[in-house]
Amino acid sequence: MSVPAMAVNITAAKSDINSVIISYSCSPGEEVRAFALEVTVSDKSFVSAKTIRLGGWDANYYVTPTNVGFTSGAVRPYNSPIVAADANGCIIEMASLYASNDPCVAHKFPPPSSGDLVKLYVNEALAGGDGKITVCVSQVNAKRGGVVLVNATSVAPTGLPACVDLVFDCLNEGQVCGGVLITAAKKANWITAGKPASWCHAGHFAGDANMDCLVNAVDIVGGTGKPNFKAAFNTTYGVPAYAPSCDTNDDLAINAVDLVGGDPTCVGCGAKANFNQTITPCIPVP
Repeated sequence: MSVPAMAVNITAAKSDINSVIISYSCSPGEEVRAFALEVTVSDKSFVSAKTIRLGGWDANYYVTPTNVGFTSGAVRPYNSPIVAADANGCIIEMASLYASNDPCVAHKFPPPSSGDLVKLYVNEALAGGDGKITVCVSQVNAKRGGVVLVNATSVAPTGLPACVDLVFDCLNEGQVCGGVLITAAKKANWITAGKPASWCHAGHFAGDANMDCLVNAVDIVGGTGKPNFKAAFNTTYGVPAYAPSCDTNDDLAINAVDLVGGDPTCVGCGAKANFNQTITPCIPVP
């Protein structure tokens, strides 16, 4: 017998600047025995760069696949509900197991009709030039049961996909970008200039004005229809010809220092010191 799809609702919400909390709610009288939910991240780098780490998860759903080593049959320490992670995200699998005679007080009673399942902390270093990572509870994982009620019936929950945008600054005081320490003054100038994405580009301090990961004559004299030092020379922020990508020392002015270097807060900056150099690793901006 089918169960109405309105029985369970899944939500995702921003918890703080770098975390997303996944929650559930049931219709009156319903009880969820287990969840298997697929989580995706926009940056496609879940495994290699450890995009997400877990915070606490609902103690009512303490049974996870990592509690038991299925191949060996050995019991393993309480670990994590994240399973089957790949480059796009992961599957969260959590189940409830309770009994009135359980020696653990927390496991004597059924879970409530609503609650917060798990909190996911996102690595803001992966946000890229736009400063944004999108985290979605995209769908249930049918192979692992999806959302299962206490009567062992699987239901299609409402609310999916549930997506949250986390927006970070790609330039922060104290971090090192392209070998340059970001000072409070550089961060303040970045904010004044409207947080240009070019200041977060790997080749910015090196003089890669057109952001193609190569410092050469095109950056200096133009020829691609993109920013170049010749067109932006002797301009300051607020002037239409000012090009943020040419402001290699982040002082809101484009002059000889940006070309030949000499700013003690930006050692090694400027197109002259890096001329004919390929910036690696680097992603060209179209």
